[in-house]
Amino acid sequence: MFGLTTLAWVPFRAELSATLQYWSILLSPAGWISALGDHDILYGHILNQYTLDFAFLAGISVALDLAHYRFGELVIRRCPVPIQAIAINLAVFALVIALIVANVPPTFIYQGF
Repeated sequence: MFGLTTLAWVPFRAELSATLQYWSILLSPAGWISALGDHDILYGHILNQYTLDFAFLAGISVALDLAHYRFGELVIRRCPVPIQAIAINLAVFALVIALIVANVPPTFIYQGF
């Protein structure tokens, strides 16, 4: 359902000619086969500058989820004060990285139809 909704939102982000071209390339087998041959382009998109940032933020999130799952919701409050300070500083650092990474143009623009 998410994929269909995402495809339905494409016309709101692009003009009609660009939308039809996007859908035709996405839904044609020739487009998929030609994309598999462009390994350099695929690796360039996958290994861009935000991969490390995303991995760092996801690692912090998973570590906090594991700590909360194993030791309860107040696990950080039961730690010594220096550990609490480190946790707060890591959270602030993660928010700063997330704000830097989120500096991209909006993904949903109403085209006026």
